[in-house]
Amino acid sequence: MTRSRSAALGCVLAYVAVWAASGCNQATTESATYAVLVRATDEVARPLPGVQLSAAGQVLGVTDERGQHALRMPGAEGQRVDLAATCPSGYSGPRERPAFLLKRVRDAQGEPTDQPIEVGLTCNATEHVALVAVQTGQAGLPILLRGQVVGQTSELGTAHVMVREPIGKGFQLMLDTSARPELRPDNPTRLFSVTHQDAFSVWDQPFEQEKRAGSAAARKRQKRRAGASAGKHGSR
Repeated sequence: MTRSRSAALGCVLAYVAVWAASGCNQATTESATYAVLVRATDEVARPLPGVQLSAAGQVLGVTDERGQHALRMPGAEGQRVDLAATCPSGYSGPRERPAFLLKRVRDAQGEPTDQPIEVGLTCNATEHVALVAVQTGQAGLPILLRGQVVGQTSELGTAHVMVREPIGKGFQLMLDTSARPELRPDNPTRLFSVTHQDAFSVWDQPFEQEKRAGSAAARKRQKRRAGASAGKHGSR
């Protein structure tokens, strides 16, 4: 009787020990988290804020002004994580299909560290900036884009115009000379194109001032009248 009780007690203790070990291992697996650092950039490696991140339908966060988002991912060692990313307005992509494994980063001695797993994302801009420097030598000339004034030349006859347009699209600027009819050419235009990166262009537009024959003739007539009037007064 004593032996049977001892055997039964031993079985119970063994079961409890196995259950406790299993519970500890499960708790350890569930509580294990891994540091992850997501870096988002545009196609020229500038930090990109506003990229929305998620995994398995769960929102993880948004990249900050440095284009980064740090988080901790729970899971088991070696588990694959498929990351979903949505680029902000004005960008397409990302180029990559971001996925990574939950693994401890180890130091030179092979010891695990809490250094984050780094994941890179790249979004392509669907629009780019074209900066145009205008040089005319004429002050106060309005600069038009699609009929709208977007700038005006300064006292030095220069101006800068910044246009944001979709990639591959062209745009035309016009110098409005309607208030300066003596300038030639009148209302000159220039066509620019938007490339796959921000670009700087110079529009050097010389002008000539036309001498109007009618005005010169009118001045001569005025001089003749003035001379004739002076002669009449002198004869009197």
